[in-house]
Amino acid sequence: MEETRDKYKTPGIIFGYYLILAGTERLLIEIIRLNPRIIFGLSQAQLISLIMIAGGIYLLSVKLRKEKTGV
Repeated sequence: MEETRDKYKTPGIIFGYYLILAGTERLLIEIIRLNPRIIFGLSQAQLISLIMIAGGIYLLSVKLRKEKTGV
């Protein structure tokens, strides 16, 4: 864990990875649950999962770009 923390100098990168992994895990679990569908054939939990994944991808892209340029 300490090696991972030391690898990334820009705050937020590990949280971005967490959002992507937790969102993906939740999306896969929600596929087998029988929750009512809200929009586009997706349940509320699946929509939240997609938002988590999109947020994680955005956060990672911003933070990794910032780390790469050193700004």
